[in-house]
Amino acid sequence: MENLFAIKIANTKTEVNQKSSSPYWFAPPHKPKHLWLTQTANLLYLLYCGFHLRLSAKTLKLLAFFSVDTFLESDSMAHLPTSCNALIIDRNPIHRHLLHVLLEQKGYRVVSVSERPEKALSYQFAMIDIDECENIEQQIARAQSGIPIIGLVSHEQYDQPCLNAGAAATLIRPIRADQLVAVLQNLNVQPENVQTSPIDIDRIMTRVSGRKQILKKMVDIFTEELPDQIAALHRAIDQQSPEDLRQAAHALKGSVANFDASAAYETAFALEQMGKSNNLSLAPETCQTLERELSAVQNALKELTLSF
Repeated sequence: MENLFAIKIANTKTEVNQKSSSPYWFAPPHKPKHLWLTQTANLLYLLYCGFHLRLSAKTLKLLAFFSVDTFLESDSMAHLPTSCNALIIDRNPIHRHLLHVLLEQKGYRVVSVSERPEKALSYQFAMIDIDECENIEQQIARAQSGIPIIGLVSHEQYDQPCLNAGAAATLIRPIRADQLVAVLQNLNVQPENVQTSPIDIDRIMTRVSGRKQILKKMVDIFTEELPDQIAALHRAIDQQSPEDLRQAAHALKGSVANFDASAAYETAFALEQMGKSNNLSLAPETCQTLERELSAVQNALKELTLSF
């Protein structure tokens, strides 16, 4: 349980230390500085309750989320970056956090706030929590002129009123990742200078039904077998053996296919075809390219599993 709070506090401090240079910025509501002491007392009380009431780890984790996320409310709004790809304005911390993580995973630089920031902020698009009890047109109009607005609504009955008020699109909460991706593609708002991942994380997690332990085992096996598979490629090329190259490349192609590593897959396929055609003239250069791509795949898989 101590690790739970240590990790949470460390993550929160990291977000502040990164400030405007970070692609991940989460700003809680602005409140007085004395809340630092208040929230420290809340955490201590939470630990006390957990011990005496024997609360489950899951319950404690949920409670800790709401306690610690308000730790840095004193001046985080003052340190917002001047620009980002996406601005999220949502009063619900769970909705706000989920959207932020989903967008950040896609490479967007995100600013998440519970209320409209006072300082000038440049952004590609905004996602705004629509209060159905207030004038929807006025809520949309307060956003930056000429910027696509995605209205976050609680029910489909508010879709059309939101679109009529000037929103470019709407999303119904709770947000689904596939719906978010579809809306962003339709609006053609892509992250700037984003580096494409060598693996497709969404498809990998779907393949293992979200079961992280299965994925970790797959990565362990892949990492253990990879040196021998690369060595088999080198032997086949050194010995000018097309059939051995075909077999080695075919096996490696199957391995990287499990992680949807498209670039490495295509390069391994190219080596396999060289073996089939008995033409190994370009095999050494192609093998070097494949090794660079495999290194990127390994690094991406390591980063993914460490995030669990």
